[in-house]
Amino acid sequence: MKRHVESCIIYSEIKEVFDLVADIETYPKFLPWCVAATITDKICGQEDTLLKADLTIAFGTFREKFSSNIVLNERNFTIEIFSSDRPFKILHGKWNFLQMDEGCQVSFEIEFEFRSIILDKLIGIVFYQAIKKVVTAFEKRIMTIKND
Repeated sequence: MKRHVESCIIYSEIKEVFDLVADIETYPKFLPWCVAATITDKICGQEDTLLKADLTIAFGTFREKFSSNIVLNERNFTIEIFSSDRPFKILHGKWNFLQMDEGCQVSFEIEFEFRSIILDKLIGIVFYQAIKKVVTAFEKRIMTIKND
């Protein structure tokens, strides 16, 4: 299983950054390789909001739609993503947000394994650059929103 942690400081308020990451349906506007994102269910609990989402990722000739469960915890400023839907054997991601004097520290931890050994090997080549691009895309998006 592949695992990686990426972190950065985004010069914005924690709530604004949390809300951006939680707004899954806007992902196709700015996230590399995400071509579609739809919330299919939403359950609001006392502390958490559970979302079910369908996301379609594409790069090159590869295109795959998968479902995931997303847990939003606004009180603790965490977002967790879980999926065992194709193409993943397992996917677990966690966003942590921490307000700092100068902005918001964002940490994204992801671990996953593809069902296909071939796909797992192919993705392994670009895995770390891909995760960095995802986090950078969120940084750029928040700056774009602030400048509009």
